[in-house]
Amino acid sequence: MARYDRIARQWHAATGRRGGSFKRHVLNDVLLARIGDACGTRVLELGCGNGYFARLLLDRHSGRPPARMVLLDASEEMLQLAKRGLSGHEVELVQHDVRRPLPFDDGAFDLVLATFVFNEIPSRQVAKACAEVRRVMGRGGRLLATVVHPELIHDLDRRGRLKPAGRGVLTMPSADGLRLPVTQTSEAAYRRALEDAGFAVELTALHASEAVLNERPALGRLSNVPLALLLDAGP
Repeated sequence: MARYDRIARQWHAATGRRGGSFKRHVLNDVLLARIGDACGTRVLELGCGNGYFARLLLDRHSGRPPARMVLLDASEEMLQLAKRGLSGHEVELVQHDVRRPLPFDDGAFDLVLATFVFNEIPSRQVAKACAEVRRVMGRGGRLLATVVHPELIHDLDRRGRLKPAGRGVLTMPSADGLRLPVTQTSEAAYRRALEDAGFAVELTALHASEAVLNERPALGRLSNVPLALLLDAGP
């Protein structure tokens, strides 16, 4: 996406090598725990950004790496950041937009990761992307996706914090004054897209921890509004 080519360096400076505060203090550990032992698996990460999570995963499995690690992003600038940050690791970098059919064979992967990707594209495109993910998964494959929680988007909308960006996409405030694209896709729509693609789905709401609130006190006004929705989908 052209937006991320424009903001890649600013985004990298703001979020660093472990992601923003929510990723550092909550999401990274949740995902690593869900993934478990990735040794010998074929992993595809959609919307890899600066590659920070791939590096965490590979460092965790140092000496026992995945059999294949493919990082996909629509932004060439983001992929260049990922390439530098993953120097010395065996990874494949692919520039591609998830709104188009994935450039991989059927059954090519065991695990697909998608962190804050599906919430940036309209619901009809989410359904197509989920079908493509199911196609490129091997038997028994798994998708771990995270989206901005629909309740948080609703709260931002209620408070006038969303701005139109064209073609049904809005932008929401993020780190360092950046604005990121987001769509008003419901929890039911995410579940339906995954189930229609042939997945069994477990949905988990993720909230800010005390450490996150200490770093970003403005989030305290959200009270019990969850920040993210984890989509754990398998056969």
